[in-house]
Amino acid sequence: MRVSIAPGIAVIALGKLAIITAIEGEDSVKVRISETGQTHVVAVADLEMVPDDHSVMKMVSTYDPADPGVAERLILAGERTVIIKEYLNGSLELLEAAGKLSLKKSAFYKLVSQFNHELGALSIVQSSAGPKKGIQRISLEIIEVIEDCFKKHYHGASASYSHVWKQVQTQCHVKGLRPPGLSTVQRFIKGLDPQVVFRMKYGADATNQEFESRPGYVHTDYPLHHAQMDHTRVDIILCDEHDRTKIIGRPWVSLLVDVHTRVILGFYLSMFSPSLVSVQQTVCMAALPKDKDSPNSPTYGINYPYYGMPEFIGMDNATEFRSPILEAALRLHGSTPHWRKVYKKHMGGVIESLIGTLMTTEVHFLPGTTYSNVKQRGDYNSEERAAITFKEFRSWFAGQILIYHGTVHSKLRCSPKDAWTNYFSRESGKLPPVALNKRNLYLDFLPEKHKPVRNNGITINAGIYYCRDLMAQQGRGKVVVKYDPYDMTKVWVKLKDDYVLAPLVRASHDYVNFEYYRINRAYNQQLPPGTITDSEALLQMIHNNRLVAQAKRSTQQSKREAKKQSAAKSQHLDQVSNGLPTHMSQATTSVPTVAPVILRVDYSQPPTLFDTKD
Repeated sequence: MRVSIAPGIAVIALGKLAIITAIEGEDSVKVRISETGQTHVVAVADLEMVPDDHSVMKMVSTYDPADPGVAERLILAGERTVIIKEYLNGSLELLEAAGKLSLKKSAFYKLVSQFNHELGALSIVQSSAGPKKGIQRISLEIIEVIEDCFKKHYHGASASYSHVWKQVQTQCHVKGLRPPGLSTVQRFIKGLDPQVVFRMKYGADATNQEFESRPGYVHTDYPLHHAQMDHTRVDIILCDEHDRTKIIGRPWVSLLVDVHTRVILGFYLSMFSPSLVSVQQTVCMAALPKDKDSPNSPTYGINYPYYGMPEFIGMDNATEFRSPILEAALRLHGSTPHWRKVYKKHMGGVIESLIGTLMTTEVHFLPGTTYSNVKQRGDYNSEERAAITFKEFRSWFAGQILIYHGTVHSKLRCSPKDAWTNYFSRESGKLPPVALNKRNLYLDFLPEKHKPVRNNGITINAGIYYCRDLMAQQGRGKVVVKYDPYDMTKVWVKLKDDYVLAPLVRASHDYVNFEYYRINRAYNQQLPPGTITDSEALLQMIHNNRLVAQAKRSTQQSKREAKKQSAAKSQHLDQVSNGLPTHMSQATTSVPTVAPVILRVDYSQPPTLFDTKD
């Protein structure tokens, strides 16, 4: 509806209630502030109209034209308003007007009685059928049960309407209430705050990503002003260097990107979880100029003119980023670490976007890729298609970063290389600042271990290092030893207040790169000395064991038989005296000798016969 601009009309001017006193021009009026009585000339565009009937504002706010159902009713009311006005001014007869609206006379009369010239079409807008949105037609007891079950059982990624409904049925049975249907429970949950429902199902982190507003961004004025660092596991499966049929898993990459130019200042690849070593080497690569011709260069032979220590480095709250060693080294060399707030991934939006770009546009086209999730992977067998080794992937990744630097960026409207060289170049007369003592910066970001000095030197990473300066520290406790992951032919040992270089004397391996050494140690463990690898030797070992066991049994049996014979001889000697058994000799000595009795035979008597049975 509209309100005429005329003297005497109440309006809101300059934030206060006022009365129009005069028309000053085509687009301005003079108003008098009711509170102070002061007069002002105000543009019509700055006025807010106040209707005489405040119910008008309430009615206007009831209808939302964006709602398709409301829009349809508003259009119908507008069409009817035209016919009603023609009837009221006498242009149409009653039957003719009712016929055009397809209404009976009684319905048309009712519509005309509701019509208000001030409100216009709003006065005859029909109400929507059914209850208004959000109105619950169930008892308060049922609502309390649904709300209680929702709070208790709608948790985790597996949360569902049906599970809450089952719990509601149980509670209603206990309380003797008639349970509602599934649709009622669904409408109740859908009527709650979507953010609350989403948080209970997916957690705080996902909720912040979905609902939190993020209008801000990292403002930078020049390169090396602000950088961001993070790790990610690369979406590819690699195979072993020595046996390509063996799978060694997915690599990790640490990246440090300059926000102003999107240049990747440093990176570090490893087959093992991120650690302080990964972070230190990423920062060290970023801070120092790179020599592409060095065989141990972290750039693997590609041109890498980007270097410099950023003023601020944004990181998350991982343990390796919170290390006091890292923080002290960064602050010593003029860089301030900034840690993101918990659950605020968008604060590292630049590095997150870069990682996503590298994965989706490049890595996902390599053989053995795992893609970003199982749904994208589908039936693709990543392990069976794996064909690239860790060493090959490092070379490919370094080359891919070179390609990235030369590709136009969507935000910059130029390539990261051009953005860097436009600021740092011979033509601009500017180059990135270099550390006053590059040796100290290099040493401060090397990984370290505490090792004892023995008579043969220092043993670290399966290598022995020695120099004459170590003799004074031999047997006097442990010292700090720093090693270069890209060059294991030397270590740096802290003696007193300085570091001395100790070269490699001998090692049990021939690896110069620390990551290659770690992979070989983890996935290609060599057989220890003394391992029998010949099958004939193993069979002979079994035969020799049996031979020795049989010899022991035979010897023990012989000893037992000899012992039995010796015991028998001793017993026999004890039982025999002067060549006679002992019992016989005892009987002879104990019974007195009696003269033999000579029986005389009477031959005159007949002989006596013996019984054969005896």
